[in-house]
Amino acid sequence: MIRLVTQSALLVAALTVRAVSQTPAASSRQGGPSADARPLGIWFQVGAGVGDSRSQSGGAALSASGNVQVNRVVWSARLDGVFPNVGSSNVTQLAALIGVTTRRDARFASASVGVAYVGRKTCVSGCGLLSDLGETSYNQSTTGLAFAAETALRAGDQVGVGIGLTSFANLNSLSSFVGIGLSFSLGQWR
Repeated sequence: MIRLVTQSALLVAALTVRAVSQTPAASSRQGGPSADARPLGIWFQVGAGVGDSRSQSGGAALSASGNVQVNRVVWSARLDGVFPNVGSSNVTQLAALIGVTTRRDARFASASVGVAYVGRKTCVSGCGLLSDLGETSYNQSTTGLAFAAETALRAGDQVGVGIGLTSFANLNSLSSFVGIGLSFSLGQWR
């Protein structure tokens, strides 16, 4: 499972980097303000998909981010997690990233890297939502190197909605993990 998720996340990242490197700067669209007339883009994004971690089995992946874009540079605050079993063990990150973006017509792509606080909860007994026993678990934390890539279609010239694929990964000493999923965004595009 981790191999499939890793390969999928790397594919989204590679496609994103290729799109970012090959797309020229955004030009003015007829009838609407140019990207240069809107120096700031702000949007929020949520996503769900599949993920895997080094220390635990694969499962659901959830993500949320707040993003600010100035020119082609994007700053992101992300909360991502991989949850093998609902209500028991998990690995999560709170990350601050910086990256590059591109947008051409409705197509958008970004690739980012940054640092993250990583937390891992490991359930020992009484795990899961349907368990009658009191849960016994322990928590560990560390820092890690965070990566994120997104490719999306966005509707709306200035303010709108978007749908796309988002991948994220974290390399750390505790429990490296990857995730990929469908994402929805809402905000003011640059």
